[in-house]
Amino acid sequence: MRILFVFPNVGEPGYKLVGVSTLSALAKKAGHETALFDASFIDTADISRVKHYKGNTRIGEDILNFKPIADGAVHQKRKLDLKHEFVSKVKSFRPDVVGVSCLSNEWYLSQLMLDYAKECDPSIFTIVGGRHCIADPDGTIAHPSVDAICVGEGEHAFMQLLEALETGSMNYTIPGLRIKDENGKVHQNKPGGYLLDLDGLPFLDNEIYEEGQFYRAFYGQLWRSLDFNLMRGCNESCNYCQMAKMYDMYGGDRTIRRYSIDRAIEEFAWQKSRWNLEFLRFHDESFLIVSVPYLRELADKYARQIGLPFVVDASPLTVNAEKARLLKDMGCRSISLGFETGNEAFRMGQNKAVPTQRALASFHALADVGIRTVSFNMIGFPHETRDLIFDTVEFMRQARVHSPSINFVYPFKGTSLRAQVIRENLFDPAVEEYGTAQWARDYPAIHNPNISVAEYRGIFRTFIFYCKMPRRYWGDLRVAEQLDDRGDTMFARMREIYANEYMDISCGTDERDRRFVPGVELDTAFPHST
Repeated sequence: MRILFVFPNVGEPGYKLVGVSTLSALAKKAGHETALFDASFIDTADISRVKHYKGNTRIGEDILNFKPIADGAVHQKRKLDLKHEFVSKVKSFRPDVVGVSCLSNEWYLSQLMLDYAKECDPSIFTIVGGRHCIADPDGTIAHPSVDAICVGEGEHAFMQLLEALETGSMNYTIPGLRIKDENGKVHQNKPGGYLLDLDGLPFLDNEIYEEGQFYRAFYGQLWRSLDFNLMRGCNESCNYCQMAKMYDMYGGDRTIRRYSIDRAIEEFAWQKSRWNLEFLRFHDESFLIVSVPYLRELADKYARQIGLPFVVDASPLTVNAEKARLLKDMGCRSISLGFETGNEAFRMGQNKAVPTQRALASFHALADVGIRTVSFNMIGFPHETRDLIFDTVEFMRQARVHSPSINFVYPFKGTSLRAQVIRENLFDPAVEEYGTAQWARDYPAIHNPNISVAEYRGIFRTFIFYCKMPRRYWGDLRVAEQLDDRGDTMFARMREIYANEYMDISCGTDERDRRFVPGVELDTAFPHST
């Protein structure tokens, strides 16, 4: 059989979908032929139905969350006709199955391509997977161009579906799938158990991606990169995350599964050689949900046999001094910790059970060994105040975070946050045209009587400067928050000062020689801020 996977990416290129790479490898191993239609390099801004969306890199460079990339031509989007490009791919590849993996803000683009597939050939079997199916399974399967959806992990389900399609006898009882029969009736099956044996998976199929997807931006440079999940699962239950709904679908099972170290090292070595890699991006929900002995063995073997710089995400609850040292020995260049908001009581109210002192200790442990730290922060929560936002600013300064990141929270389908804001009339789901989430990194989605949209946007663009620049600039930064000519002029001035003097230092110090250089250990002689 011939399977065409679809990546309806509305954002920038530079990463490969680990789930799709896995399914493609499994399909090829079973004798099927696969291909990928990747929208990453097509400019879809005018048709994505996400009104305020701008690419993460563009926004990050504007507010100097990221160092500008010297040559980003490899990630340049092209002005192409999406329908023409997709239909041409369908006609040339002639797929039996079209499989789409999408996020909630990619759903409209996904619908377009599903419709195009059916217009081309109504006999094509279409299936949708990804986070959006967890968030809104009923809405997804209801779309007339969708034949089936996968809710949860898809390896076993997808392969059983291909077997049924190949034999011509549909199996409507496949765990984890919702499948329409010829009369339009939906056969709904609960997910089976998790995939426990990750070692049994084939190596990720990265042949389906075009060359530009191998280049990941990090600290102003592009690196040939591998995308990988070492483990599956998360140790938190944040109210704005769709993972909690997936755990409910699995009966509350939160089992963490991971590759064995030798199996992971074997794949890293093969992928490094096959694709001439320079970098590795781990996409684990929380990379440090491992024991110290596991990490010690992994760090030793990775450093000796692979030696690629890498970046990870983690929960502050999983960091300690020994794990920080092992990450450094392993070659970690940067670690991003989910923190969200600096006020402990407010943070706990979002089910983010991370005590402030525990988070401080985690950031300090990483700074002490010279690993660049990133803090994922959010604003735009219901009932938030300006003072609460500046509690986060103060925490960033105390924690010596190198790169504070800022985003607006969004009440995605499937989250308890969404139920709250709809109940309290702080969010109107009617803004979601065609069921597509209107998430934009730099634009608030939840109404807040305490803070106007204009004030929120001003805080957003100056947030990182407040975190890292000396307090003597705070009066000027307050002016730079204003979205008018005077404010824009001051913002440009503050941006230039920040870029030249403060971008490369950590929060909590004005010592301009304490600079981060990728691969070079930071001078950590200055004491913790308190």
